[in-house]
Amino acid sequence: MVVALHHTSHYNYIITTIINNVRENKDMNRCSKTGLTDKDFRTILDVLNMYDPNDNRVCPAMTTEEFMQDVQSAFKTVSRHVERIDHVKELTVQQNLASVITH
Repeated sequence: MVVALHHTSHYNYIITTIINNVRENKDMNRCSKTGLTDKDFRTILDVLNMYDPNDNRVCPAMTTEEFMQDVQSAFKTVSRHVERIDHVKELTVQQNLASVITH
């Protein structure tokens, strides 16, 4: 029984370590084309999501229909990129957990 508990604790430790490493490294991935990190893309997505053309602090050029379409297009593009980042990270966690369980 003690051996089983020791193995369970060991596996829990390994699983927790893997998850924490993936979370810590989420901001370390840098796009080779833009130089932006995963965190940068999430920040851009947040800014695009909060854009409001009706805010009286926005300059007039940023209230046009064309600009709003550009913002919506950029939001969709960055959103898809962030979703891919999240999907890859989830797959990495699952693969790491599977390799721990099978060994």
